Amino acid sequence: MKRFACILLLSFCLHPLALPATDSISLFVSLTHEDKTPDPDKRLSYIEKAICFCQRQKDIYHEIFFKNRQVNCLFSLAQYELDDLTNEILLQTEQGIEHCPPDEKAAYQKLHTDALANRCIYSIMANDYTSCSELLRKMNSLYPNAYAQGKQHLCRGIMAAHKNAYEDAFAHFKHSARYFEQARDTENLFKAKANMGLVKLNLHQYQEAISYFAQCHQIAMEQAYAGEKQILSFHYMAQGYSALNNHQLASQFYKEAIRLATEQNQKRILCFSQYNYALDLFQARQFHQAEKEAKVALQYFEENELTQMKSETLRLLAEIAKEQGDYKVAFVYYDMYNSLIKEFWQEEQAKNFKKMEASLEDYRLQQKAQEIELAQAKVRYRNLWIGMLCLLSAGSATGFIILYRRFFRFKKTNRATLKKMEENNRQNRERATTLEKHLNSEIGSKNQTLLSNSLLFLRISNIATNILENLQQLKKSGNLQAKDKLLLYETEHMVEELDMNRNWEEFELYFQQTAGDFFSRLSLSFPALSPYEKRICALFSLNLSNKEIAILMDRSLQSISMAKTRIKRKMKVESDQEFIEALKQV
Repeated sequence: MKRFACILLLSFCLHPLALPATDSISLFVSLTHEDKTPDPDKRLSYIEKAICFCQRQKDIYHEIFFKNRQVNCLFSLAQYELDDLTNEILLQTEQGIEHCPPDEKAAYQKLHTDALANRCIYSIMANDYTSCSELLRKMNSLYPNAYAQGKQHLCRGIMAAHKNAYEDAFAHFKHSARYFEQARDTENLFKAKANMGLVKLNLHQYQEAISYFAQCHQIAMEQAYAGEKQILSFHYMAQGYSALNNHQLASQFYKEAIRLATEQNQKRILCFSQYNYALDLFQARQFHQAEKEAKVALQYFEENELTQMKSETLRLLAEIAKEQGDYKVAFVYYDMYNSLIKEFWQEEQAKNFKKMEASLEDYRLQQKAQEIELAQAKVRYRNLWIGMLCLLSAGSATGFIILYRRFFRFKKTNRATLKKMEENNRQNRERATTLEKHLNSEIGSKNQTLLSNSLLFLRISNIATNILENLQQLKKSGNLQAKDKLLLYETEHMVEELDMNRNWEEFELYFQQTAGDFFSRLSLSFPALSPYEKRICALFSLNLSNKEIAILMDRSLQSISMAKTRIKRKMKVESDQEFIEALKQV
């Protein structure tokens, strides 16, 4: 008997879609519901199986139903690249409304409302507020019922919050909560109340925020929610109490949110709850525990490849180390934070560059398609002309005259078409040239910004050298107490970690990225120049004055002038203009 049960269980796992239609739909509705399957990965797997089953059964209604759930699940995982899927759902729903029986129209209209709302959220995340407003106007004109009005105000509130217009956002969330209460929709009422609390949190009205979070938590407990909504109810309560500086209660709620997120495989919420818990401990000045929790959060962000939050966690660890007086560790974390920010910026720059390259490639492909179409049109017109000549040669005099007139009019039309196509081709070439110039200009601007940042860092290093010299003079004075001497030693040690030679090497690296292999060419053209004089030549090539170079290199103005005179003598030039021209030709 046990073996037979195992066989049945295995056959159901391998062929879950072999059940009767009604039983299978009921099963998938149960399994994909958030309260039944809190693990988002499992929920997505069940939804995909349900969609395949409905497509085989040609059950359009439940196919749209599960696709809407798929979109909601992907939104909860912060995946917003759903342009094709949301458009497909809208098209299927509108076709279903046209062809469904009258008794099923209300159900399809509710699916259409959900599809419009999901498309609105996609447009908001893509910063396409115009399309979102058009969809909301369409929803308002089609469906005046309480559920649709609640969805409409909920989307309007999200759009206003996305624009940082929190007062307008709160008003829309308040309207949506009232409509969802009329419709007795507790799930969407939970979302509206949560958004009202978050808006109040951003407006620093913490007492009101905790009131709305408490209402969300009460709904979650009464409805016995599991999964994302259950965890968020604890997370929101923790955020509210943390804002009110009640760190003891905030810690309890954060711990419960972390526990539930770990058990239910809610990775994204787990990451943010862990980070916020560490931040709350830091604000409560429990630095040791805050450091421990922040390191766990850092590990979560690394596993989930959330680079931006990883950098924020590194900065939090640096602040914790600084509060504990461990400045060396703080410096290490700050260095890691700066490196990560720099890497993130370079990745974003690379992505933008690839997008611009793809756009340029699209223009080129369009241009090539136009050229191919033009060539094909010329071949067609040539073949038609030959055919007309053959036909004219076989006709009578009267037919010849009639055909010739028709051919003449047709040829005139073809010339206009060819002229128009050639004009379009010319315009496409101009657009491609403009885009390529814009691409090169933006690359030059980014490189110039990178070099300016390097010059600024070089100046900071020179200032650090001056600080070190002043500290040496202060040590020689001998009028310091033991505590001051210890502080003086730590400060001197931190300043000494700024290696001047390494800063010059970084400057030369960034300069080469902007100006090419400048130093190698300069050495080949003028081998008598010393490394110090080559650095001065690089700074003069940036159109900097003697005074600016003296400030950057921490030298006197007279020293720079003398160095410039030596360089001109070695380069065999006399005037400053000839000197600059010689550098430009390197």
